[in-house]
Amino acid sequence: MKSIGNDDNLEQCCYLEIIEYFNERTINQEEKEIWKNHILIELMNFLNQTNNRKLVTNAIILLLSLSEDNPLDIYSDRGTNINQIVDKDKKLLIQNLKEELLHN
Repeated sequence: MKSIGNDDNLEQCCYLEIIEYFNERTINQEEKEIWKNHILIELMNFLNQTNNRKLVTNAIILLLSLSEDNPLDIYSDRGTNINQIVDKDKKLLIQNLKEELLHN
C-alpha cells in the first residue's frame, strides 16, 4: 500500500487508495482477492509497527465493504445496489466520498 508510511495525511491517503482501486478499474474476482489479501497483510504489518488501531480498523471495514458481495451489516442493505446506479451517479458518489475524506 503506497500510503503506509510517514505522511501527515496518512489516514486519508490510505482510504483514498482503497476507494480508487475499486473506482478506477474493472476487476476480476481473482485479482480482487489477491489485492485485498496483499492490503490486509500490509495493514497488519502497519498495525504491528504503529499500533494505529483506528486507521487499520477503518481501512479494513472500507476494504470489506467495497470488495464483498454480501452486506456486512444490517445497514448495508438499506441503500441502492451499486450495480443499479448509472456511471455518472457513481462518479458523483465517489467524488463526494473523496471530498468528505479530504475535509476531515
